[in-house]
Amino acid sequence: MNLSDVLPIITNGSSCASEFEIGERTSYSSRLNIFLHNLVIILTMVFTRKAVKIMLSKSMFSTTTRNLLFYCMNYYIFHDIYFAFTMNWSLYRSIEKSNNSCGIMFKGSECFSYYVIGIFVRVLLLTSQFAVTIEKLIVTFLPNSDLINSGTLNIMTFIMSVIITSAIRPPSYSQYNNPNCFQQIYPEMETINYLIHLMIGFDLICFPINFLIMIRYRRKFLKSQNSGDYNLKSRYNNKSNMNSSIIVSFISFVQTLIYTIYILGFFIVLNIYVNADGLFYGNNVALWFYSFPIAGLALPCSIILSYTGISIKRKNKITVMNTKITKSGNYMQDAYFKSLADQWNSARVTEVGS
Repeated sequence: MNLSDVLPIITNGSSCASEFEIGERTSYSSRLNIFLHNLVIILTMVFTRKAVKIMLSKSMFSTTTRNLLFYCMNYYIFHDIYFAFTMNWSLYRSIEKSNNSCGIMFKGSECFSYYVIGIFVRVLLLTSQFAVTIEKLIVTFLPNSDLINSGTLNIMTFIMSVIITSAIRPPSYSQYNNPNCFQQIYPEMETINYLIHLMIGFDLICFPINFLIMIRYRRKFLKSQNSGDYNLKSRYNNKSNMNSSIIVSFISFVQTLIYTIYILGFFIVLNIYVNADGLFYGNNVALWFYSFPIAGLALPCSIILSYTGISIKRKNKITVMNTKITKSGNYMQDAYFKSLADQWNSARVTEVGS
């Protein structure tokens, strides 16, 4: 069926599906989209496991940052399980009831709780990543503050997500037939518009803050190299902080880019796919712009790629250093490592004397 030749009629929940709705539900495009999202979700599970192993075995982040990133990855897993359940439920019904126009759609009454959960999970993902940025901000300017606690930040994130979801969720279930329990049709789609504005706020706040923090640590690292008080331990600490900030900033950049695609796509779709009654009918198209599963995959992949890049860089430097020392003979090796020990110990003397 060519949907472009059918009027986009959205039916009331008490009616059977229109020809357009049936065509949309049974289209190859909608089913392909679900299969691709399933693939992304499976990859997310695999790479999340690998990223967790790296974070537990390597000192890439402070304990607080690491815990907050754990929370973020767990929330993405929760989102993916929810999303996979609702979309595969929709796929199953579209196949089982493909010839039943009165049973192929989802009623608003059977989907309202699932829809609200979907809104909450997306808000939770945004606020949890915002918490990571807040933690980096506190560590940067108030390193000894008692505010740095991953458990407290996570609880605040959860409470804030509940409050925001309660404020933006629709007051009641949709009165129309819906393609699935993840997408519900409401006049003017106010809840989705609120969610998009939240994502715009995330883009405008989190990325600039993380970028500026990264620049600050970079300058601090370069300053320590040129300072007379320079020692090996301070360089190591500054380098570790800089690497951590770079990774968090890289994650923020990737998430911002992915969310921007979602924002632009939904903004265009919500303004184009509106029928004569003012109701949105572009659910299939909107799903192709739905990038939260991609963002969930990007988070562990960003951590893995960052760790791999830093490891390769370190190995290259060690190879060059070992080559120079080997050529210099045993005496120079002993002198070099004694120099490293003296530099490290000088930091301890400075700390005791301060």
